[in-house]
Amino acid sequence: MKNEVNRVRAALAGMVRGRGRRFSPETRRMIAGAAAGLREQGRSWLSIGRMLDLPPETARRLCLAVGKGKGRGGFVRVVVADDGAAEGGRSGLVLVSPSGYRVEGLDAEQAADLLTRLR
Repeated sequence: MKNEVNRVRAALAGMVRGRGRRFSPETRRMIAGAAAGLREQGRSWLSIGRMLDLPPETARRLCLAVGKGKGRGGFVRVVVADDGAAEGGRSGLVLVSPSGYRVEGLDAEQAADLLTRLR
């Protein structure tokens, strides 16, 4: 992964960058691949942007745009953990995204619906 990040940074270092400038298709694929790999490791878009020396929204947008063209499935990684929260008086599921968003008090249907919409 470190090599991919270094390749992206090297490619971007040799470019004239600015608002409205376009990346070549190869550069877009390179950025998307590195961003997707970092995202799978659980990194936030902010940290991915910093690592790739790009605005986080640019990294996110390119990753999602190129990812759709790869035929990637519509699955979202979900980790189910019992943290004993129900003992403390709270009920329902707690959904925590890789970027840190937290939604509490969901039932299973609401959690599934939310995950579908966030995909």
